[in-house]
Amino acid sequence: AQGLVTAYASDMPGGDQIYDLLFTNSSAYANGDNGAPSFTPAVLRFTPGITAGPSATSIAPPAAQSAFATLAHGPNGAIVVATEQSLFTFSNGAFSLIATLPVPGGVCGVLYSGDAFWVTQSLFFHDSLGTGRWSSRIDKVTTQGAVTSYAVPSSGRPACAPYLQGQDQIAIAPSGAIYYNENNADKIARLNPATGTTVEYAPGIGATMGVAVDARGVVWVAGSNGEIAEISGF
Repeated sequence: AQGLVTAYASDMPGGDQIYDLLFTNSSAYANGDNGAPSFTPAVLRFTPGITAGPSATSIAPPAAQSAFATLAHGPNGAIVVATEQSLFTFSNGAFSLIATLPVPGGVCGVLYSGDAFWVTQSLFFHDSLGTGRWSSRIDKVTTQGAVTSYAVPSSGRPACAPYLQGQDQIAIAPSGAIYYNENNADKIARLNPATGTTVEYAPGIGATMGVAVDARGVVWVAGSNGEIAEISGF
């Protein structure tokens, strides 16, 4: 509140790359990796309020996972951890596997609402010519682990870059509509969970970098050209 900034080391050996940040009532959680050569992912749990700085505990998801993961608030106070391959909840010091994603790929955003998790992915498929193509998708994962996948209209481009991941890449409105960035198409999209249909909108602010929906249902989008768009009625 007084404009002072305090910096903390993550205490991760060799890397200290942090991609996401999430707060609960008692702790702060960050996602990062330990740097080259392994880029092993970790969830860091900080305890704020300690004079000498927060205490960090590095907690790696089980099994080999992508270094890129993203965090969100989950059911019953748990933390949701989405990785390239899997979706976990983390609570009381332990990971629980919710589901293995149908196609491994870069996870750009995750949120939990009601009885389902929503995960945005951008995938690159190599072909026999040594080139390839991008494909993007949204996975709806129930708390029982059932997965329903939805295609992203601008699927020829990555919807987002994995290093831009975070819960601000996807948001839910009071109406239940899902909004997500189509980063490299310079668009924002709205998914109707009941029908699976998607409507796109180009706010004209460059690559869409973050999205939020307020209590009125107004959509707010941050753009790469330094502007924020306020979109009513979408």
